[in-house]
Amino acid sequence: GASLAWLTAETDEVTNTFAIGNITIDLDETTSKYKIVPGATDDKDPKVTVKETSEKCYVYVTVENNLVIGTTVVGTPNIDPTKWEVVATKGNKTLYRYTEIVDAADEDQILAVFTKVTYDGDAITTENITLLKDQTIIIDAFAHQSDNTTQGVADAAAATWTGVTLNN
Repeated sequence: GASLAWLTAETDEVTNTFAIGNITIDLDETTSKYKIVPGATDDKDPKVTVKETSEKCYVYVTVENNLVIGTTVVGTPNIDPTKWEVVATKGNKTLYRYTEIVDAADEDQILAVFTKVTYDGDAITTENITLLKDQTIIIDAFAHQSDNTTQGVADAAAATWTGVTLNN
């Protein structure tokens, strides 16, 4: 009798576990009621917080400014154009994109939307100031992943979310 030997080999198994990416944002402001005084400026502090462990993302805000008399905007937030770029508008609602992609981080990242609202001292008069009673500035926030997508895709998603048409 002859004996045969077969060569064999085996490996340990490898398990692939998949985590799910996530983006978490908050929108906050310290005070939300203000008194309109023509020519005055109110300090404001709306801010978007991209929470720690969020994926890299584009961040958007909509600002619906209802401080309007007729067609004249009489209360203007000081949105910094070096930080927030206009993406789309519809009536009094403007969609802004933060000018930088917000990187993933080990801590919350706070993005100021604006810091002041100035009231037009010439357009607001004793006769028309009552038209501004209970008017509002409404702010909302949206984030979209930046990895494996384009800014155009993210802009379109943000425009759909807010119901505005992209600017050309």
